Amino acid sequence: MHYKKRNRVLVLSVFMIMTTFLANGQQESGMNVFSPYTMYGFGQMNTLGTAENKAMSGAGLASKSPIQLNGLNPAGLSAAPQKTFLFNFGIQGNNNYLKSGVGTSASNKFNISELGFQFPIAKNLGFGFLMNPYSSVGYEVNESSTFPDMSSDIGDISHRHIGSGGMSLIKSGFGYEIPFKGNSKLSIGANMLFYHQSIDRSSLTQITSIVSPSTSYRSIESMKSEYSTQANYELGLIYSLTLNKEKHQKLNIAATFQPKVTFDIEEIGKVSSIGTSSSTVVSSSNIITNMVMPDKYSVGATYSTKSTELSLDYIYQDFTGAYEVSKDNKSIGLGAYQDIRMGISYTPNRADIRNVFNRWAYRGGLRYSTSYLTVNNNKIKDFSLSLGLGIPLDQNGTTHMNVGIDLGQRGSVSTTSMSEKYFNVHVGVNLLVIREWFIRHKFK
Repeated sequence: MHYKKRNRVLVLSVFMIMTTFLANGQQESGMNVFSPYTMYGFGQMNTLGTAENKAMSGAGLASKSPIQLNGLNPAGLSAAPQKTFLFNFGIQGNNNYLKSGVGTSASNKFNISELGFQFPIAKNLGFGFLMNPYSSVGYEVNESSTFPDMSSDIGDISHRHIGSGGMSLIKSGFGYEIPFKGNSKLSIGANMLFYHQSIDRSSLTQITSIVSPSTSYRSIESMKSEYSTQANYELGLIYSLTLNKEKHQKLNIAATFQPKVTFDIEEIGKVSSIGTSSSTVVSSSNIITNMVMPDKYSVGATYSTKSTELSLDYIYQDFTGAYEVSKDNKSIGLGAYQDIRMGISYTPNRADIRNVFNRWAYRGGLRYSTSYLTVNNNKIKDFSLSLGLGIPLDQNGTTHMNVGIDLGQRGSVSTTSMSEKYFNVHVGVNLLVIREWFIRHKFK
């Protein structure tokens, strides 16, 4: 019994530490993504959910599993078995290769990608919690300007733009299964959503002197920090139909909805004149701006048998006119974010005690999406392929380690001035299923 208590304290301690780390990680660990596309807006939208979902290209809105946390639809929380506690943790590495009309670059980043848990409240009623990085900002862009009238006298002008941070999302809610007679079931759920945004941006303008090595000009640096915290809610449902009970054939249809919400963003800005030995603050500001997060609609379907699960999801969110994305660059605009995801998971035989590879889950998926940002009225298109494995860590297959990769390309040089090829690696663990936490022992 003392061992079980120590185990419980250890898991709770790890969860508290990781919660704090994930909540502040995007702001304190610098860039978690590297993409010039994140210079505008609130950053690059990440694939939400768990490592299981990401190995299927993010699909799984209609999935209901007693051993997996559904972070995409609160109605899926109704599948939490009695006397269980499921802890979920994941990390991700991002590798980006950029190409534009003026050159190429590469970067590697690492971040915690998920942290959550679920447990039952009562029969057919489950509770869940999940934290994900919702969006990420990370860029370092160097430009130079040449003005013939000035360059021959003083030199060229260089610009350096740097940004980091992003937006975190916390989901916490309930799912309840309404028992029906016959072959159908309806699960409903609701999540409270908490967004936290913290983004730092800076621009440095310098003149490269050609008059004399000893001649220097003052540089101009502008810095801006954006902070916001906002609450919202999410509603979800899953309709389940048993097609063939003997062959374990089921069809789930799902939908979620998030209403429009307005963010009040605090912008703290400062412009400084920098010399060789001193700097002077030219101006400072502290203003409140608004950003609208539009209505979000998601629908999905999952067909499953004893060994196979096929999922198809579609997400739509129209950002057109939601806010002013850029005052200086009129080529950047806002449009509709659309995402189509298709994934498959295959487990040959979960009960095979002789061949461990038959108990592994083999996953894959395809994804096509368009960003909420546009460049010269052209949509930034994203194509990706995902592959992954679910490796059981115990004999009964209730605890897994999930690994996967994403291969994709975002944008193109011809339409959006830049192409971004990426290779992402993600690892997640369903750490424990501890039935003993919910049992009151008569003897110690």
